[in-house]
Amino acid sequence: MGRHKRIPTRNRKKLKSVDPFNKNAAISRAEAKSKINWEPKDDNQEMTRSWMELQCRLINSVSKEESNARIKCLLKQKEMVSGKVVSKTVQNFIRRVERMTHKAIKDHEILIKQGLVGREEAEIASDFKLLEEKEKRRKEQDKNKIQNKIKAAREQREHDAKIKEEKLKDKMEKKLKQREMKRHANEMESEGKIETMSEVNERGRSHRLPRRRRARRRSLLRVGVKGLNYFVN
Repeated sequence: MGRHKRIPTRNRKKLKSVDPFNKNAAISRAEAKSKINWEPKDDNQEMTRSWMELQCRLINSVSKEESNARIKCLLKQKEMVSGKVVSKTVQNFIRRVERMTHKAIKDHEILIKQGLVGREEAEIASDFKLLEEKEKRRKEQDKNKIQNKIKAAREQREHDAKIKEEKLKDKMEKKLKQREMKRHANEMESEGKIETMSEVNERGRSHRLPRRRRARRRSLLRVGVKGLNYFVN
């Protein structure tokens, strides 16, 4: 059995131009009329744009023989103006360039042998001397830059060490002062020249001080090193 092929059918769902419910009937009829290849109404027809372009090309066109003749004429004119023969092929052009290059090299070699080109030795030596001085200055600048960095780092370390030493010294002096004051307070307490916490509490019950002064006294008694004159009888 052959494979089933669907037979195309006409699409009958489109609206016809004669359908009274078709709103675009007039437009579709006008488009259909514009597509019809009607007979010309008059024998004097206008030329189409494509035909006019083709005619211009035919008028302005140049045949191959005429173009070659023009090229030859231009080359001849160029030769007369420059006084040189224009190379017609690539090989001739390459050979002409080689001859010119070889001639220029030979002329330069002759000038070198005669000593007519180049620079004097004294001038070259002065240039070398300037270059050496410039290189020496650059090395000295780099060396000074490194030394300055080392010096700045050393000064910074010394400054930090000095600050650290001063802080440590202040701390030790503060500790020694606190120990001395504490020892002095203990001696005065042992001699009975300063009241103890229990004595202060007993005396405070009979004669109570303001709250701030009581707090101040308690803090001083806890420390044992500040405000000793306040408690001396």
